[in-house]
Amino acid sequence: MFYERTFLNRSFAMLFVLTMFFTSAAIATADSPAELLETAIYVEETVGDLDKAIEGYREVLSANDSSIEAAAEAQYRIGACLKRQGKTKDANEAFQKVAGNYPAAKTWVDQANEQLSVLNKLLPIPWGDGDEMHMHMKLPGGMDAGCQVFRVAKAKVDGKDCWECQNWQTVTLQRMGGKSRVVADFESFAPIESEWKHSMLGTAAAKFSDDEVELTMVGKDDVKTLKLNGPTYDNEQAAQVFRRLPLAEGYEGTLNIVTTLGRGLVPIELKCSAVETIEVPAGKFECFKLELSVLNQTFWISTGEKREIVRFEGSGVEADLVEVRQANAKPKTIGDDRYSLTLPLGWHAYLPDDSGDFAFLIDPDNSLGTEMKIETSEDAKKKFDSPDGRLKDYVSDAKKQLKNVSDEASEIKKIIVGGHPAAIVEYLYDGSNKKRVYRQNVVVYGNKSAVGFEFNCPAENLDSQRAKIEQILERLKLE
Repeated sequence: MFYERTFLNRSFAMLFVLTMFFTSAAIATADSPAELLETAIYVEETVGDLDKAIEGYREVLSANDSSIEAAAEAQYRIGACLKRQGKTKDANEAFQKVAGNYPAAKTWVDQANEQLSVLNKLLPIPWGDGDEMHMHMKLPGGMDAGCQVFRVAKAKVDGKDCWECQNWQTVTLQRMGGKSRVVADFESFAPIESEWKHSMLGTAAAKFSDDEVELTMVGKDDVKTLKLNGPTYDNEQAAQVFRRLPLAEGYEGTLNIVTTLGRGLVPIELKCSAVETIEVPAGKFECFKLELSVLNQTFWISTGEKREIVRFEGSGVEADLVEVRQANAKPKTIGDDRYSLTLPLGWHAYLPDDSGDFAFLIDPDNSLGTEMKIETSEDAKKKFDSPDGRLKDYVSDAKKQLKNVSDEASEIKKIIVGGHPAAIVEYLYDGSNKKRVYRQNVVVYGNKSAVGFEFNCPAENLDSQRAKIEQILERLKLE
């Protein structure tokens, strides 16, 4: 019995060796790309040696006389073999090359795109309609750098149900602000259109179709068209896409991302390197650590039901989750024992962690730069007896720091705000982009507290911003 088993095992081993010998010889001696392809398919489907089959398919690709159809099929089958081996990232890249290198081979391009859709299939929606994630940004030394707000909510565009992803970003050191909006298909989450406004870089927009995207910059006539290969997302919805990835330790994948301001298409390699527990102002979370190797960025995404973005690191900045709230559930009120301000619906506020004396107010379009300084009346009056005295000093400093300040800077007016004495001054100056900027300063003295406002916006947008300024002043209450 032992001899019989040994004989059979040896026979099987000999058969396996002979099979591999003839397979290798067939691949090596095939005379044409068609024969190479046929032999490699045999090795893949009958012999089951995926590594050897991939070698054969690569020989088809390297043959100078391969037809487009044969090369496209070989490239597709490389992806299929890699997928069977569990190499998701490499399979993604292989399938993407089918459309990128052989767009005329429509049958194989369509099949590759189907495989990409499966490999990158998103999990069900983890968020509620109108959920917002508020994050505070810090520099490596711990200094407050600004804030970011992510919101995703249901919307209708041309009568069609969609998702609307909105991001607000305020960088306090450079007084920069940005606001983006992406409309995505309700079922597939594929982007339909997007717009990104930046206070220094301008406004960019994108319109997506099944196989291309048109990119424009406001003020410029040229339209840049990019061809799309497989599932592609807008950069400004990427954070929400990350929340829907089938993350697990060891997960790897690739996402095609369109950058509207950069006007390019970037394949982002993703890797979930660990599961970690971290603590942020919003609480303690177990998180997937998702690394974006090309951009050298890292996201920590909650393993919980909501899949919140808990932390972000990149470009020398770290952002931590401070609050998760429902958009427009009720107006946000900020303040302490010195003052209170109920923001108009849709506004956000950023109060640096290390100080209760400053607040940055963010309007729905992030188009009106609004800073607010709070101090006691006693401290304010030690420096200046009246609001107009404070403004005169401020204007004097502004003329030294700003370029081409208009004559209106000297026209300080006394007014009443919330029943308290106040002063206002309005003027224009040249911004960093050499465009004229409108600034309004208001100082209000209450019985126990004093508040100073600074509003900035492009001069051409002044008429649309005045109503916002009036809303803020009307809602201020001082002790």
